[in-house]
Amino acid sequence: MRALLLFDLDGTLVQSNGAGTIAIDRTFSELFGITGAAHRVDWRGKPDTRIFREILEACGLEPTPDRLAAARQSYLHHLKQLVGDHPGSLPPGIPAVLEAAAVDPRFRLALGTGNLEEGCRAKLAVHDLNRFFPVGGFAEDGEDRRELIRAAWIRSARYYWHQDSPRAGGEALRFFDRVIVIGDTPLDIDAAAANGFYSLAVATGNHTLAQLVACRPTLAFPDLADVHSVLQAVAALPAHPWADPTRAQPLPAPADPATGLGLSSPTPPATPSAGHTHSQ
Repeated sequence: MRALLLFDLDGTLVQSNGAGTIAIDRTFSELFGITGAAHRVDWRGKPDTRIFREILEACGLEPTPDRLAAARQSYLHHLKQLVGDHPGSLPPGIPAVLEAAAVDPRFRLALGTGNLEEGCRAKLAVHDLNRFFPVGGFAEDGEDRRELIRAAWIRSARYYWHQDSPRAGGEALRFFDRVIVIGDTPLDIDAAAANGFYSLAVATGNHTLAQLVACRPTLAFPDLADVHSVLQAVAALPAHPWADPTRAQPLPAPADPATGLGLSSPTPPATPSAGHTHSQ
């Protein structure tokens, strides 16, 4: 088996200590005279680019390309200055689960985060976590989390297929027989289902385990501290049908923007029970 583990950042890999919030507030105060910008929208699980647009819209300003570009540049400037003093903390199981997965031939690691890549790398650098993630999907890949998760899968499949060539053979996009989106918000679960992937919800962010389980993830854990159980649960998931080239199954299609469901995604799983759950 080859399983791609796509990790969210904020709330999953790092529990924030406010650097991003302060950076957003400073950016919109300086550029547009908007105070308390970070609290004007529900930003949980949303890409940075979408957050910037929604703040401008909430304040009656048109999110023009110039305004969005200025916000991005200012935000990254402030974030890189702040993250050293506001590094946040590591939730239970980080980095232990990364260290274990990195040396296990069954797994490959990548990012699937709504952060701008430069900001993401800055947040990870203070905890020495960039070494686990050579590739990923970021806010630059789309305002819809479903889009950036799909981009993360495609980019990661091509990267790791190239790393393993010529041993890998076959098609790059069938290199992984399982794709698991690991995150702490309902939008992570939605993005996985929309692309026909598995999801592993972890209650180390702003949502409780019960709230996450209600969104029907494939797996759910309170945290990633029990490294063995987490990785064994992932390894026990059946391979995606489309990953087997002998079955002539189509690859996952892009999400339908009208419904949010992947055009070739599986039937949504049954509601899992609380705690360590497994469905689908």
